[in-house]
Amino acid sequence: MISSRDLALIIVFAVLTFVFMLLIGQIPELITGVPGIGYVFTIVYAINQTVAWLLYEGRRWRIFAQGLLVSLLGFSSIATWNRPLGMATILNAFIVDVVFNSVYGLFEQQSKLLWWAILSQVYYWPTHCGF
Repeated sequence: MISSRDLALIIVFAVLTFVFMLLIGQIPELITGVPGIGYVFTIVYAINQTVAWLLYEGRRWRIFAQGLLVSLLGFSSIATWNRPLGMATILNAFIVDVVFNSVYGLFEQQSKLLWWAILSQVYYWPTHCGF
């Protein structure tokens, strides 16, 4: 069962990601007209995701729920209508949740959570098709 703390974290970080995507992540493309130039801000997205994922402390389905919520919010946005949001984004969140939460305990026991966070973000963002 998801606790109210985790539910609040999922909603807050999903909304933060969505608001950042709309307000800051889309500005370079709107100004220059060059598609994909907003990928410069991926580091900020990664910081947001890393903080959220570390706060989830390796509990199952939190990353997937956050990715699902961001995707659902993205479907309603005019700024993302031409983006490939959808099953690929949701599947990527599912894979990250299953694989990286499975090894979270190993990294936590060895006090290597920084490496867990880096590895998860290095996998997640190149394979993520949402932004």
